[in-house]
Amino acid sequence: MLGLFIQCGMAILLLLAAVQLRASINRQRSKDWEGILARIVRYEGRLSQLSYGSIFSSGLACPTDEVWDRIDGRQGIWAIFINAGVLLEAMSYLERFGNRTPQFQQTMEELREQGRRVRVSAMIVLLRSLLPLRQGPAAISDIALIYTCLVAGLSLAISDHCPELLITYRFFIKQS
Repeated sequence: MLGLFIQCGMAILLLLAAVQLRASINRQRSKDWEGILARIVRYEGRLSQLSYGSIFSSGLACPTDEVWDRIDGRQGIWAIFINAGVLLEAMSYLERFGNRTPQFQQTMEELREQGRRVRVSAMIVLLRSLLPLRQGPAAISDIALIYTCLVAGLSLAISDHCPELLITYRFFIKQS
């Protein structure tokens, strides 16, 4: 009898998850480019410290504790997790409206895989950081590097395959 209740509960839970997933997909498809980019978490400029030049300059590896401090620990990892999801939405938008060449498709698939890795790794680091026995997450440098490469790769892909999306931001690009 208890098994039947558990099975029914799981079936209802799976049904609710499927409905939620479908609603989420429909919301993502209805967003415009500016709406997607508006969801990026800037987190007081701390994530901008993850550039390749500021952490990994001259071939020196930055210690995990220093990276953890630069991004403010759990809050920075959570911002990376959220931003990787936003970047995955941006990739879906680009695939719908971009130039569908084989090179573009391959680039998007590679970037999508990086985005997934960032999200999974960030979630693992967040969960591990909650454990009292764990001093500091060991994979934080890898997440920072993959996230930085993801942002740079997506920027190049937009520039190469969908430059019209950058017209709105050209003033800011020229200023930097």
